[in-house]
This record gives sequence, structure tokens and C-alpha cells, in this order.
Amino acid sequence: MQLEVDVSYEQYFEATRLLHLHTTRKRRWNFLFAWYGYPILGVVFAIFTVLLWSTDRRLSPSVVFNIGATIFFFWCRFNFATRVRKMYEQQAKNFPGTMTLTPTGLRFERKNGTASTDYRWNAFEQWLEQPEMFLLFPGPLSFVRIPKDKLTAAEQDEVRGWLSSAPQLAK
Repeated sequence: MQLEVDVSYEQYFEATRLLHLHTTRKRRWNFLFAWYGYPILGVVFAIFTVLLWSTDRRLSPSVVFNIGATIFFFWCRFNFATRVRKMYEQQAKNFPGTMTLTPTGLRFERKNGTASTDYRWNAFEQWLEQPEMFLLFPGPLSFVRIPKDKLTAAEQDEVRGWLSSAPQLAK
């Protein structure tokens, strides 16, 4: 089966988020800390700032430090989307293409003709099924997205079967 594929920013963001959650242990913990830990630390430093300000009523070095730490931790958390958008914009010209799915694997050819990639199903370390996509991981730092909206229910079952029958991917 042959699909014309492209990736929007929202799809890329979700795939990147899932990649961070299903990658190496270090990257997963870094992502979880940035996603959840930084906002918690930001709130803690904001509370410390209010407490210090309410006792001294002056702009002491500790109040300035806590304000800076609060801003830094919230900036780290909410800057993730900006960094992902920047990566998306750098790579977006390479996303449109043709994906060919066969019982042996998949082939992706860029529309701009700069490259093509062939994968066998057993080349993927793991895969995830989401309501809108199959997300395949050939390694800890990359992903291949197969959109479900381009596939019929029978084709989705076929792809699911190919992925499940690959020796490394069997669940």
C-alpha cells in the first residue's frame, strides 16, 4: 500500500513527546523532570519569594534570586514547545513524501527527491499505536510516523500484524 504523507506541527509535537517517553532512561527522566519537575520547582521558588518578601518588604538578594529561579524554571518548561517548533521548521521540508508499506517493511521517499529510506519491520526497536498513528522507533533518537487516517481499518490490521510478527517487536 502506498500513502502520501506529511506531518503537521501538532503531529510532530505529539510524536516527539511520545519519543521522549519511550527512549533511553536518561532522556525519559530528563523529559519528565522538564515536563513536571520544573513547574513544581517554579511554584516552590515563587512561594519562597512571597514568603521572603512578606518578611523583609525589600528587594534583597535572596528575593531577586528566587524571582530569577521562578522565571527560569517556568521558562524551561514552556520553552519545550518553542524548541520543538524550531526543530519542526528545520525539518519540515523533508516531511512530505510517499510511504510504501509491504509485508517486509516500509519505504519512505521524500517529495523533494533528496533521500529515501528503507526499513524492515524487525529494524524497529519498538512501536506504539495511538488513535491517530502508528509510531515506530528505529532507535532511541528517532521515530517514523504512519498516519492511520490514510489507512482503512483492514490496512491498519495488516500493519499491526506485520509489526507484531517482527521478531524484535513481538509483545
